[in-house]
Amino acid sequence: MKNFLIFSLFMLISLNVLSQKSEGYVRFAMQYSDSELSKEEMAVMPTESEMWFKGDRMKLQMPMGMGLQSSILIFNEEVHLLLDLMGNKMAIKTNKNEIQNDSKKAKRFKLKSQTDETKEIAGYTCKKAILSAEGEQDMIVWYTDQLNSTGSWYYNMDGLNGFPLEFSLKTPEIDARMIAKEVKTDQVTDKLFIVPSDYKVMTQEEMMKSLGGTR
Repeated sequence: MKNFLIFSLFMLISLNVLSQKSEGYVRFAMQYSDSELSKEEMAVMPTESEMWFKGDRMKLQMPMGMGLQSSILIFNEEVHLLLDLMGNKMAIKTNKNEIQNDSKKAKRFKLKSQTDETKEIAGYTCKKAILSAEGEQDMIVWYTDQLNSTGSWYYNMDGLNGFPLEFSLKTPEIDARMIAKEVKTDQVTDKLFIVPSDYKVMTQEEMMKSLGGTR
């Protein structure tokens, strides 16, 4: 009986892992509240963002004002921010350690508790989790265990055992909520995660110098 229970538990865990999709596409709608930005500034804020994921790789793309776009490429713990400033194409290189140790970055959120509440988001049954960070308001996250990407560390949610489909992104100026509106689990080409050849790879310091800034 003991061996049978161990075998059954192993099978349940294995089936859950196999049922997870580690490759696909998510389109998020963006909603704003408690903004300190002017009406003019809010008018050019993005209303949606897109994400492609494949194992330890992710691409985040968000349209900016005046027809500009920015993209973030994540490959394991390496990160490139792609910027096209009036034809000046730059790929700002950084990594997980630098991002998490940046003194200007918001404190990291850690899993505080999980509840039995569920709701449907983009066709997936999501569970509710509460994350906390010292000196910050708790963050409510709705996540699914049917999707998986190790690149989701970028979302600053330590201990979350799943893929977030609804959550908030806060800065001193704005409070944005990301809500998944479309999820696809089709195959994703590796080319999406490669820095285009017409982008110049540089550090943040090199970018500031190229734009005439100072250290």
